[in-house]
Parts: sequence; C-alpha cells; structure tokens
Amino acid sequence: MKIINKKMIDVMKKIFTTLLILIACTTLLSAQVTREQADAIVLEYMIGETRDYTVYAKEDVQTETIITSANGETVEMDYPSWVYYINYIDNDCRYLIVNESNGNLLNVNIKTEAVPNNFSEWSIDESIEIPFTNYSLTGTSCQWKRLSYPYPYNDTVVIINNKEDLEKYIECIGENDYPVIDFSTHTLLFAHGIATSSVVNVGCSSLQQFSEQSYKMKIGIVVGNAAVMSDWQIPIVVDKLSDNSIIELIVTIKK
Repeated sequence: MKIINKKMIDVMKKIFTTLLILIACTTLLSAQVTREQADAIVLEYMIGETRDYTVYAKEDVQTETIITSANGETVEMDYPSWVYYINYIDNDCRYLIVNESNGNLLNVNIKTEAVPNNFSEWSIDESIEIPFTNYSLTGTSCQWKRLSYPYPYNDTVVIINNKEDLEKYIECIGENDYPVIDFSTHTLLFAHGIATSSVVNVGCSSLQQFSEQSYKMKIGIVVGNAAVMSDWQIPIVVDKLSDNSIIELIVTIKK
C-alpha cells in the first residue's frame, strides 16, 4: 500500500495549482480579441445610430488609456484594449473601449475639448469586412437563368431572402437539386451584369458594411479579347440581411 503523507499532498497541490494557472493563461491567450473582432463589436454597438459619425481607431492594442469624461471624471483603463473615438457630425463625441481579453465594451462620453491631440496616430475605421461563402450550382441539374439587359447595361445585386425569390433566377432540368439555403439565418446576394468582352473569370473580392444597412460589394472580372457581349453572375451567401439593405456594387474589369 502506498502511503501519501502531508508533504506529498502539498507537492501535489502545488503541481495542481500550477497546472490550473497554465490552463487559465492558455485560455486567456486563446480568447484574446483581434482587431477585426473589436471592429465588429463596435459596429454592432453603433447599429441603430441615426446621426452621421466617423469612427477613428488606434492601430495597435493600448496597454493604458486615460480619458476625461463629459462629467469631468478621469477614467483610467489599465488593461490591454482596442480604443475607438466616435466623432458625430453635431460635434458630440465619445470613446468606445473594447477589452482585448474578453471583448467587454466600455462607452465613455466626453466633452468636445477632450478630442485626441494627434489624429496622425489614428486611422479612420470606415467599414467592417463581412464574411461570405460562394454559392455554386456546379454538379446540379440547375443553372442560372439568362436575364435580359436593356440598354444601358447596369450591373446590379439582388437581395434574396426566401426560396421563392431564389427560384426566379434558377432553372432546373427535372428535380430542383440546387444547394439548400437556410433563409431564416442567411441571405443570398446575387450580383449579375454584362461585359462587352468575353468573361474569363468572375469573383467577389469583399463585402463591407459601413452602417446598419449600407454595404459595398466588390466584384472582380477578368475578360478575354473576344469582342462579344457576355453576361456574368456571382452569388454569395451571408448572414441574414434586411430586404431594405443598400448594396453598392463596385465592379473592376481586367484583361
């Protein structure tokens, strides 16, 4: 029989405590909030704001931040954080502080005279990159319908939020075996248009959000030398968007 004495128990406690500390440190490091995640937290907080504003952001994590609030109180953050300055068109202003370790957000209203001294150290945070997934009919019996393009030829993007609207743009031979989209949580953005030369390749390079319902969708098209009118389309799936969202389509054509 193995006897465990108090000394052995104390050693085991120290080992166990050390392991807990290591696990806690590892968890903390893995949970650190990135700049992109902090941007998303700030954007979500600002959703619904009706006044025009500009968001300025510190490029790097700040280890210490001292701010004087609108009430004249000094607010000091001694933890690593992402710092944002919100400047409204009516001269109102505030700071939004995102804790790097847990994503908690602190809102500090400030007086106009408490604006940052050196804006060269800040960047204008104009947009948030919205993740998306390409949607394809390859391998199915379906294809995109050939659309009519009355002159002048305008590239456009359609917001599709239900199966019925999706099927207005798809035709299938036999069974409708196109990939299913859960429209309760997702939206299909169907960008399409026409090029004056043969289309070699087309793809979506980015989708950016600038306000609650304002987006920019950037499309890149590679064309060949054949002088023939060619229609193109690029569908992507994103998290649910409102039917009232405004999508500005930016198309870049290269040979």
